[in-house]
Amino acid sequence: MSRRLVDQAGAVLERRTSRRGFLIKSTMAASALTVSPWRYLLRPGSAYAAICGCAGSTCDCGQACCDGYTEFCCVVHGSNSCPPGSFTAGWWKADGTGFCSADRSLPRYYIDCNRCVECGCRCGGSCDNRRTCCTHFRYGQCNQQVGCIGVIDCRVVTCTPPWDLDPTCTTAAATDNFTGTHDAPCLHPPPPPRPQPEPLLLLRAMSEGRFFLSNTKMGGIADVVVGYGDQGDIPIVGDWNGDGIDTPGVVRGDTWYLRNSNTGGTADAALEYGNPGDIPLAGDWNGDRRDSPGIAR
Repeated sequence: MSRRLVDQAGAVLERRTSRRGFLIKSTMAASALTVSPWRYLLRPGSAYAAICGCAGSTCDCGQACCDGYTEFCCVVHGSNSCPPGSFTAGWWKADGTGFCSADRSLPRYYIDCNRCVECGCRCGGSCDNRRTCCTHFRYGQCNQQVGCIGVIDCRVVTCTPPWDLDPTCTTAAATDNFTGTHDAPCLHPPPPPRPQPEPLLLLRAMSEGRFFLSNTKMGGIADVVVGYGDQGDIPIVGDWNGDGIDTPGVVRGDTWYLRNSNTGGTADAALEYGNPGDIPLAGDWNGDRRDSPGIAR
């Protein structure tokens, strides 16, 4: 294709969108136009996604493998970061996606991880995965000291501006809102589980196996001292027999040892309830004036 035709096609494209305007001004746009100018003219999306290519597979052009875009790094390599042997070569953004802010005001950034050597054009395991190591294209805002154009291994997705992640990246913006719908489950790992509440933090484990009980709210020394339970037991109190008096109990693992008097001795009742690590509770759950076990998990 002649340079004159490329320039003419570029002038047409530049009038279409600012996305095209950026690409026309880059040297990589010329290569995209040279390969398939009319498909690029008529088809939305980025320059390097202008050609349907299925990585030598039998996938259909309507499937992800053939849409011309590169697969996410977390799908191919298990991590949302450029894999070893690749480098950040350029980036673009998609506006209004809602992924980075609830009011859709912040853009989502897509970073290409290029290699200087081939890595085997393929789809990521099925026609529903996009291609990897197939596309030779470079936006060029990052690592401009690397001379090779290279093949794109995978894409990183982030809400953090690329120049904050890699100081070699410039702030020269490219925009492709068509990619704003591109997503993958691995880009949204489940939140870490809430730490299980430690019983020692909420109900301090007994260090001596003794209860110090006061009959008033005035402070001072204990009116009753009861030796009951072992070191490490979780103390609990309740009216276990309905006589109107709260008495000691301890929880050891998943076993409750309950005493019906404020004296030491063996348990008057023992039962298994809950799992080790649960937070033991006691209360009159059914109004029969007897406390019974409960747990918080």
